[in-house]
Amino acid sequence: MALEGAEDAFSDLDEVPTDSILSFDAPYLPFYAGTAYAWLGGRPRRVEEYAERTLTLCGAAPTAWPVTRALARVDLATARIAQGAPDVAAHLGSEVIDIYENERQVTLILRRAGELRSGLASHTSIADVRLFLERLRTTAERSLRRIADPATRLNLMGGDTL
Repeated sequence: MALEGAEDAFSDLDEVPTDSILSFDAPYLPFYAGTAYAWLGGRPRRVEEYAERTLTLCGAAPTAWPVTRALARVDLATARIAQGAPDVAAHLGSEVIDIYENERQVTLILRRAGELRSGLASHTSIADVRLFLERLRTTAERSLRRIADPATRLNLMGGDTL
């Protein structure tokens, strides 16, 4: 399998990865595999395997990969929904929101967290699911208001504030 070949090649590297945006650190290979399986659907155990491997690798230096940690949790939550554990998925979704709010406010995190909404929609009788869906809604609204603010837009584009 191509993924196994890539993992073998990656493990044979003896160079220390750089902190460049062009680097490819150890968590990325299982992360991309887990996300691919999540998007393809029907293989929740594979998603779980790769997402958990990603989170283990990210655990070595959690401040280095906040976006990867958040998105791997989305993938893992997707697997948990498919495995009949929407309460666990909602808890993971709340952790994603925590990472977004406290570590890295990247729109991709909210967009991917939104992928959980449809999978959890039929489980709103569960308190943790309702809590996650409400947090997602309010966090997304707050984020949109922040971006809609003219001064914030100028700052995001590198301009001066009014």
